[in-house]
Amino acid sequence: MLNYHQQADGFFQEVVKAEFDMSHISDAMTLTREMEQSASSAKLAVNMQQKWSDLYTTMQLAKQELIRANQQLVSKLLEELPKEDYWTVRTHYSKVAFPRVFKDKGDATKMLAAAEAIQTLGPTQQGELTRLAEQYRTDYWNICESMIELNEAAVLEGSSGGRMMAERGIKQQIDKGKLQFERTELNNRIRMRLRMVLNEEQIKLVPGLPPTLT
Repeated sequence: MLNYHQQADGFFQEVVKAEFDMSHISDAMTLTREMEQSASSAKLAVNMQQKWSDLYTTMQLAKQELIRANQQLVSKLLEELPKEDYWTVRTHYSKVAFPRVFKDKGDATKMLAAAEAIQTLGPTQQGELTRLAEQYRTDYWNICESMIELNEAAVLEGSSGGRMMAERGIKQQIDKGKLQFERTELNNRIRMRLRMVLNEEQIKLVPGLPPTLT
């Protein structure tokens, strides 16, 4: 933990300083644009633009190293944790480190919980809903894990340019799109199964669940 903080503090300070300097340069660039155009002011604007670009690169590299340090620390922690704590830490870290992965408006978790809480369920319905919820959690997390692996790979590969990196980035975007489609299909299938398990009155007790396919 001490080694981690020594690394993370340095990267964090680089990010803060770069953001601070970029803000001041942006203000100066605005003033320069408002000044009377001349050869000297145009040259000054170009220099400031280059300085801003350099600072942005520095900031992105520092953020990248900070994320890499976080990933390495969590990986080591997970190796030392007992099984009952592993998924708690892994899930929490993933949701904090990759919030975009879990921004899913179609997530059916709340619908399943609402359906399982209906008082008029029969034994067969209860068993089917329990099975659906367990299978959904497993399938949903597996897709999210694949999305996380893509994000982690993008960080660990670095930010160098070149045709190979550009092609790899395009492939990663395609893979992300496929996984998002798979997750949407999973959410839609769960909604369809809920409508099949519940009767018309019970469906009305599940917020956000359409009564029909239409």
